[in-house]
Amino acid sequence: MEIIKQQGLTLIELLVTVAIVAILASVAMPAFQQMVASNRVESTAEDMRNNILHARNYSMKGENNEDKVSHSLSFTSENGKITAWKVEKTAGGAELTSGTVGDQVNVSEYGESSSVGAITYNTLGYIAGSEDLTKRVFTVCDKDSNSGVMGKVVILFPSGSVMIKSANQSIEDPTGVKPMLGTSDICP
Repeated sequence: MEIIKQQGLTLIELLVTVAIVAILASVAMPAFQQMVASNRVESTAEDMRNNILHARNYSMKGENNEDKVSHSLSFTSENGKITAWKVEKTAGGAELTSGTVGDQVNVSEYGESSSVGAITYNTLGYIAGSEDLTKRVFTVCDKDSNSGVMGKVVILFPSGSVMIKSANQSIEDPTGVKPMLGTSDICP
């Protein structure tokens, strides 16, 4: 008499495997969602910084070896929230680069004003009219305030340089109302 070996899985083994995979997925899913939201905030802040630097660089070196001409970064906003931006020649030139804000991210300029003014660079790379400017601070936050995602701050200095900081780092209040801004001030 020959002994026949069975191949395959029993129903119990299959159910145990499915249960283990379900438990691992339920543990990993919130961390994955937070990572995705954090990457959205980070990439929006980087995109904004890169477009600000494009405007500055185009102003200092010109386009396609043309004469230097000032460039600006203008914003489209709705209810005090920035929805898009574009880099263009100040003297009515064509759009050179642009960026948009995704549906899951809020971008705004920190301060009292609800309207966001353009950033114009002169041919030396400084912000035009920067004599009166201390700095401009833009906040980039996840729309879901309960997501636990740390916001980013894009800081623009009168010299034209740009810096990105995490919202949990010490940031001086550009309006002078508070000595330092905290995380709750940046992404309420």
